[in-house]
Amino acid sequence: MTMWGADGQVYFVSERDGLFNIWRTAPTGGAATQVTSSKDNAVWAPESKRLAVTAANRLFTIDIDTNLVTDVAYNQAGGYQVSQFSPDGKWLVYARSDDQQNREVYAFEIATKQEHNLTQSPFTDLRGALTPDGRKLVFLSDRADGVNQLFVVSLEKLAEDPDDPLAKERAKNALAEKKDANDAKDQPAPAFKVDADGIKRRAVQLTKGTEPAGGLFVSADGKLVYFTSADKKGRGLFSVAIDAKNRKRVSDGPFANLTPTKDRKKVVYAQDGEVYQMDLAGEKKKTRVEFTLAVKVDRHGEWAQMFDECWRVMKYRFSDEKMHGTDWPAIKARYDPLLSYVGENQDLYDIANEMIGEINEFWDKKGIVVDIRYNGGGNIDQELLDILERTPYEYWNNRWGSRTWGRRPRQAIAGPKVMLINWRSASDTSGV
Repeated sequence: MTMWGADGQVYFVSERDGLFNIWRTAPTGGAATQVTSSKDNAVWAPESKRLAVTAANRLFTIDIDTNLVTDVAYNQAGGYQVSQFSPDGKWLVYARSDDQQNREVYAFEIATKQEHNLTQSPFTDLRGALTPDGRKLVFLSDRADGVNQLFVVSLEKLAEDPDDPLAKERAKNALAEKKDANDAKDQPAPAFKVDADGIKRRAVQLTKGTEPAGGLFVSADGKLVYFTSADKKGRGLFSVAIDAKNRKRVSDGPFANLTPTKDRKKVVYAQDGEVYQMDLAGEKKKTRVEFTLAVKVDRHGEWAQMFDECWRVMKYRFSDEKMHGTDWPAIKARYDPLLSYVGENQDLYDIANEMIGEINEFWDKKGIVVDIRYNGGGNIDQELLDILERTPYEYWNNRWGSRTWGRRPRQAIAGPKVMLINWRSASDTSGV
């Protein structure tokens, strides 16, 4: 991630301090200054003087001028995925899961720390994007047949039926008057407001079909939503009006890492290992972004970094802060000299595995004994395999922050497994 700041500095992510963090430097190069002490992702405020940063299930704001870091919120169930600040910079829009792992899109008022659920659905809702005036939210949801589609919801109560022809005419005239006023002089960002009462009944589906919608953004005038999806012609970039009409195929291609420019006149994306830009108006001209970069790979330096990352992951993510009584820095110091003998990746893997084995993670946990002595047969392999492969937990016990929900099939018994057999074990022994 690389970003321009309002201060003319270049902001980028680096792990030069041992952890991935945001740094800044002059465009011409020179010494870099560390901005964050930990981070998962970050978004700019409208004035480009603040960052919203997530790390270790927490949400922070950072004042770029003073480097003041404020701990804003904490979510045990997996942290936050921040989409943006509100146009007035006083709210944040993010998706998060609750304790039941229901994922919703929320608006969070920074000053009061009040949170409002904008999607209110038992299905998965994510990737909220506000229209430029802050009055509507576009988001993805699988509430329609289990496929992610685009929805839009008004954040304020509707005083009249938006499909009423007279209401449409009034809205059109009001928009024209607003445009004339904005052309006359720059207007301050409108105050962001949320009326969540009855909001779940205001959501309108914008796209349909068997193909899911992916990356999305709203046009500068708020009339169109651009998104990635597919049809009979394959992957492409599409647009649909904010009133769910006139879905169009804009251009062919996967449009990976789709990112609009600030004025929404172009998009930047990745394809076939290259970076491209495309004009959204006219002929939709695509241009490969040319740049030349010389890279010198220090294999031994790279192996040393991989080894350090492996050690660091265990240090910060192992469930027992005391590392089961081991002196983890001393263990690293003992294995470090072996790096000089590494000649290929597999050598490094072997050293790292030996080092991790020093923790003795598995052998202080309960094991299992399966006694099938005197089993006269009966094809019990399924029952045995079920016992051996049950999931022992459904949460990741992270070092930093509380446990995070992470239901995945894993071995139920991490300790020793013993199977007792004898001469009367007639079946399902050697196979199991």
